[in-house]
Amino acid sequence: MGRSNRLYIGHISSRIREKDLEYEFGRYGRIRDLSLKQGFAFLEYDKAEDADYAIRKMDGVNLEGLRITVEFAKELPVRQPPRVGAQVLSDFAFVPRCYICVMLIFFASMLRSQ
Repeated sequence: MGRSNRLYIGHISSRIREKDLEYEFGRYGRIRDLSLKQGFAFLEYDKAEDADYAIRKMDGVNLEGLRITVEFAKELPVRQPPRVGAQVLSDFAFVPRCYICVMLIFFASMLRSQ
């Protein structure tokens, strides 16, 4: 697995805006993508070495009264669809997550096949 170029930035003050993060983190490399949420952000650099450099320089820095956390973003595991009635669910573009929905689809397909 190659080095990551995607960062997680935590403990962000509500006073911080995207342009503030672009200014602060833009010093360490070209930013490909930035997504600011309430209290945290994800930032992606073009190069992995820029992300590594930004972590070393920005982790623990005080921005607008809060000490931010900067680290490599963790990859989310890919969720597999449930293996309930695979033949029945193959007729649909989505996989319902609740038991009742699965049962309704199952019974509807049973009636349809009769």
